[in-house]
Amino acid sequence: ENTALSLPDKTAIWSRERTYTYRESLEIVSQLGHYFLSIGVRPGELVAVYLMNSPEFIFIWLALMSIGAAPAGINYNLNGDGLLHCIKVPKAKFVVVDDDAACRERIEEVRPNLENELGITILSLSEVMRKATTSFPKTTPDEKYRLNVKESFPLMLIYTSGTTGLPKGCAFTTSRFYAGASVVKPTDDRWYCCMPLYHGTGAVWTLARLVSGTSVAIGRKFSTSNFWNDVRDSESTWFIYVGETVRYLLNNPPSPRDKDHKLYGML
Repeated sequence: ENTALSLPDKTAIWSRERTYTYRESLEIVSQLGHYFLSIGVRPGELVAVYLMNSPEFIFIWLALMSIGAAPAGINYNLNGDGLLHCIKVPKAKFVVVDDDAACRERIEEVRPNLENELGITILSLSEVMRKATTSFPKTTPDEKYRLNVKESFPLMLIYTSGTTGLPKGCAFTTSRFYAGASVVKPTDDRWYCCMPLYHGTGAVWTLARLVSGTSVAIGRKFSTSNFWNDVRDSESTWFIYVGETVRYLLNNPPSPRDKDHKLYGML
């Protein structure tokens, strides 16, 4: 909120669909915060998010924070028992589902379990955004909702990969985030992230840069064929990566445009 007030017209988020200034982002986040309050989300609760990368993922995350709640970031490739398990862990009353056809299909497979056995309400991303941005005020939700958030409360519930069994929920705490984000200073860089926002690396570094006043660019997912086009078109100068990503990029066939970009750093 403070960043949006001090840098209202600076680009906050770039995506293929559109860009958002800090002012626009704060307004959408505020509307979403009021929407979540209206459907019964309360401080201290977690909302499951089964979403691919998008500006809306970040808006929903910040909106939940604005009312003292938080997301449980679920791997959008999960299905069946693994998916059900991850939605059960945070004791969520709601799960927000991406409009991607494959995501919707996987949710439909477990809909009876979610709705009938667990009493969880399924919310489609497009409907959440439509209702929030057409029916709710752009003013920030009352501070009382986030005043008593404890340092140990999750900024996001992040899951392990599940290689030794079902994924385990790990709380990336609010105090841990702010301890790191407090030393991040605003720059004129733009950080590109195509790593999953449900994963710690992509999520935490993207949010830390954004709230500090540094613009971010969001790629839908990692793709060797789309990576450099996204980097060029977004004019990104840094990118956020995980291990093998770089090897895949290096294995790309040489291109005359290999040096046609502004990228100079990676983290």
